[in-house]
Amino acid sequence: MGLCATLWLAGCQCASQARPARDPSASLRTPIGTNLDFLVDWSTAMPFVDLMKTSRPWIAGTTSSFDGGGTLDLDEHGWVRSLRPGQVARTLMVWDMTTHPAGRYVVLWDGEGELEYTAGATGRLVESESRPGRHVLDIDPRRFGPGIELVIMRTNPQNPVRNIRVLVPGGACSEDQARYCDERRPCGDAGECRSFEQIHREQVFHPDFLRSMRGYSAIRFMNWADANSTITREFETRWSDRTELEDVRWGPRAPLEVMIDLANRVHAEPWISLPSRADDDYARRAGELFRARLDPGLRVWVEYSNEVWNSMFPQHEYAADQGLRLGLSSDRYEAVLRYYSRRTGELHRAFGAGLGDASRMVRVYAGQSASPWVAEQILGFEGAGSRADAWAIAPYFGTTVTGETLPQWASLTPDEFFAREQASAIDVVREHVSGNLEIARQYGLPLVGYEGGQHYVGYDAAQTDQRIEQLFAAVNRDARMEGFYLRYLDAWRDAGGGLLMHHVDCAGGGRYGYWGASEYLGQPDEEAPKRRALMRWGQASR
Repeated sequence: MGLCATLWLAGCQCASQARPARDPSASLRTPIGTNLDFLVDWSTAMPFVDLMKTSRPWIAGTTSSFDGGGTLDLDEHGWVRSLRPGQVARTLMVWDMTTHPAGRYVVLWDGEGELEYTAGATGRLVESESRPGRHVLDIDPRRFGPGIELVIMRTNPQNPVRNIRVLVPGGACSEDQARYCDERRPCGDAGECRSFEQIHREQVFHPDFLRSMRGYSAIRFMNWADANSTITREFETRWSDRTELEDVRWGPRAPLEVMIDLANRVHAEPWISLPSRADDDYARRAGELFRARLDPGLRVWVEYSNEVWNSMFPQHEYAADQGLRLGLSSDRYEAVLRYYSRRTGELHRAFGAGLGDASRMVRVYAGQSASPWVAEQILGFEGAGSRADAWAIAPYFGTTVTGETLPQWASLTPDEFFAREQASAIDVVREHVSGNLEIARQYGLPLVGYEGGQHYVGYDAAQTDQRIEQLFAAVNRDARMEGFYLRYLDAWRDAGGGLLMHHVDCAGGGRYGYWGASEYLGQPDEEAPKRRALMRWGQASR
């Protein structure tokens, strides 16, 4: 018996005809959102004017060795309280890249001590403009080398060096905080140019980063939460585990306040990934924070962790252990999906209790694009589908090249790539969307994309093959990728997809993939065909 006949006999409307009772995508100004890159020192996204916020964790060294300095004495926010004889504390910023801007970087700090700089900042101290508590560095990564290494050589334990800020060159216009300015780029009718040294306390986000966010209606903070524990294996469980505004760094996990402030600043709805091990109190307090701080005109999309169905992530193993412990299934994978389904609902309830207004929250359940069966297991368990507001998948187009398929890919030219892939890759997306939409509509749910975009990347032997990296670098930068993206976005919409969160807004490329719509902050749109497509399609869909 067919699915439609079965539903008809049960007194239900056919899944292919049922429409979502409430589609959270419908009220958005555009159906395009974005994920963000990781908050790490090697990211080319540079979201903050203060590079210290994305610097590398302290490295305990000595005056004669890079590391090997033992354990550092840190306070509750991560600042160095004291140094042992011969010990130094190092950190790295904008590491191993040449896309950070040339110019005068200002380093500010409180306390008493001595700072030195190496790597691309070696010998770049401008003595005439520097004094205790304020250093000026004249840096040009293309001339003097990439990266900044900051070293605390000496600190006074009674008044230690702390509150270090490393401010990038330039400033923002007084009448438009999303407009960068310097000597070569004046503000014109946007007011006066105010340096980051003057305004860094209120101008947390780089103007070019704010401007790049303007075309998106929603921002998914999965990477800013390090939901996959990609950067650190430390897990947040209690509210006291979270990153705070006063902490030395906002990476790899940003304070929730910073996520909210970005959403408010660009008027985009935040999509958060609650930690995989968060307790109910964490979720409730997070809801209270969003109630107090988020613009009343914005909703918050709430998801439990990220891709719990995916066995490559630690949250998958955690869910499996919990599901088996609770007796949800004797099958390990089924236990994962059932635990995810139950825990998502529990955290939604706790978050909603803190938020107070159900209309301000979008309850997201997510699964595997290639497996509608996963949707059935999650939404069908304990009535989860009746408590959801959206079903989310990651409808990427493309492939992961393995050692087995390497020979057929390695010989392709860009012309051959586009001729072959444009004819077939989007058909796979349509198939995945159709299968998931059919399940979602059984529960009256809309389909959204928690991630999406191209997915051409090497794995195993193909990951280190220069031919694969060169091919994927070339096609991601090729003007024809804009048209490829437009056809993909049309296919997603025409198949019934709603909001699509591209992965990611800005990231440098390499053997691990070319995920960014742009490859570095401030990249001209004429060099970024994927970003051109996203902005063009989003504008046309308003």
